[in-house]
Amino acid sequence: MKIRKSSTFRSLLFISSAIVFVFSSTFVPSNRPALAETTTELRARAAALQAQINDNAAKAKVLATEADSLKRKIAEYDLQISGVSIQIELTGVKIAELEESLKQAQIELDRQKALLKTAIRALYKKGDASSFELLVGSASFSQFINEQDYLERLKEGIQASTEKVIELKLQIKAQKEEQEKLLVEQENQKKALDASRAERQDVLNYTKGQENTYRQLVNSLKQQQIDINRKIFAQSKAQIFAGDPNKGGYPAYLANAAHDALIDPWGMYNRECVSYAAWRVHNRFVLGDSSRDMPTNWPWYYGRYGPGHGGNARDWLGDARIDGIPYDQNPRPGDIGILRSGEYGHAVYVEDVYDDGRIYISQYNYDWNGHYSEAIMTPNSSWYFIHF
Repeated sequence: MKIRKSSTFRSLLFISSAIVFVFSSTFVPSNRPALAETTTELRARAAALQAQINDNAAKAKVLATEADSLKRKIAEYDLQISGVSIQIELTGVKIAELEESLKQAQIELDRQKALLKTAIRALYKKGDASSFELLVGSASFSQFINEQDYLERLKEGIQASTEKVIELKLQIKAQKEEQEKLLVEQENQKKALDASRAERQDVLNYTKGQENTYRQLVNSLKQQQIDINRKIFAQSKAQIFAGDPNKGGYPAYLANAAHDALIDPWGMYNRECVSYAAWRVHNRFVLGDSSRDMPTNWPWYYGRYGPGHGGNARDWLGDARIDGIPYDQNPRPGDIGILRSGEYGHAVYVEDVYDDGRIYISQYNYDWNGHYSEAIMTPNSSWYFIHF
């Protein structure tokens, strides 16, 4: 689409300018509005905002690094707490086992005591009778001796067994006391670890809060830059309209998807200004409509920023300079226009250049909502044009 100035158009433009001049000369408002900022002033303000963005982004990055360090430390505490908890559980199991062993030892001790009591009672009864009575009551002398010996040995055996059970019980009790002491130490260790972890978590929460504050400030400053870009664009006296229903040939699968939902062949999000500009340049090379050969490393910014971050528009001039692609402030059809202002800048495709210095452009995401549009504008000193 081309629009040329006709003599009628020039006449209308002259008449309208004259009306505006007369009106502005004769009408003096009672409340004079503030003077609009010049392009130079807007660019200076955008640069100042960029310095603030860089400073706050750097602070947020430092805090993010600190937060990562705290997260790692908390993860270490979690691991230690988990290990101590397992030890506490095992110690508890050991104590329960020792308690059961003590219970069984006491049962055995009670049984041995009962046997010993019975043996002593039997010996006592034998001891009450005279040796003559025992001898007469026995079938033989050897039987008498054997019974006496048996009872004595039985008593001694039961006493020895009882002493062993008592010794075993004391050992088990000592082991149980040792495990209970260990359990107290482990629980105190866990409490200390829990306290340290909670302290680190409080610091992490504070750090993340500070980081979030700086990032919100960065986003706010970026929004101010976006507003400045809009003002600079407005100073180009742009007439913006829907234009080509085919959206400059931008692939339907990218155009119809939600804004920033897909990544294009060059690693950039769809329906962004740089994605559309790259597509148009690519098509020029594919169709052979270019005064130069396609750069061997085209697209020349791909891989420098990673998928989904294929270079902000404001970075294109620096990349073009590195790769020897010429640019200046003189637009030609097929150029990529770069508004190098703010955090992101803006990229457009130059469709045509008119004799009066205006240019016809197509673009994506001028409204920051991912929409396609076309415009007729007069580029000011903020615009540069890359000659592909």
